[in-house]
Amino acid sequence: MLAKGLIRGGTGDTPRIMKAAKVRGAQLTDADTAGLDAVVDISEPTLLRIRGVGPVGKPAASVEVSSTQWVIPGRDIVGDGIVLSFPGLVVEPAAALEPDGMIHLQAKVSPMCGCPIEAGGMWDAANYNVRATVLHRGKRFAETSLAFTGRTGEYAGTLQKPADGRYSVRFVATDAKTSNAGVVVQALKVGR
Repeated sequence: MLAKGLIRGGTGDTPRIMKAAKVRGAQLTDADTAGLDAVVDISEPTLLRIRGVGPVGKPAASVEVSSTQWVIPGRDIVGDGIVLSFPGLVVEPAAALEPDGMIHLQAKVSPMCGCPIEAGGMWDAANYNVRATVLHRGKRFAETSLAFTGRTGEYAGTLQKPADGRYSVRFVATDAKTSNAGVVVQALKVGR
């Protein structure tokens, strides 16, 4: 271990990253873009493995990414530095039994960058599919699609309340335009 720390900062200049034409060697990051400045003490060319785990504040969605690169003593890595892309979606679930005899399901969904999923937005809510599956003893009991509620990243739906017992609800979110997906399972107890 030659260096470690937390990646801090924002998502960067969204129009520059997402809309501007990409030119080889042109810098995409700015002073506010999330990153970590590290100094490694090496005296010989060294093949380093750079590893990141996150998002730290959302452990159920956490993934590990890594990249391997030669680093040369006295030669700074400039421009955008070493870029690690965190694929996937953060899914924050809620399943509640209501007096109306229904299970109310809700999932807050966002890309790993925390960018907003909105109707007609750059991360268009129509491009995301969110499903909830109720499982009983590992087998599918019921399933439903969750619809976008109009609030940023929020999807919701209902299912009929099952008989008393212990269940789990698996929430799966996918992005139709990328391979990004997120999965989280929440326990659900019905009755005593």
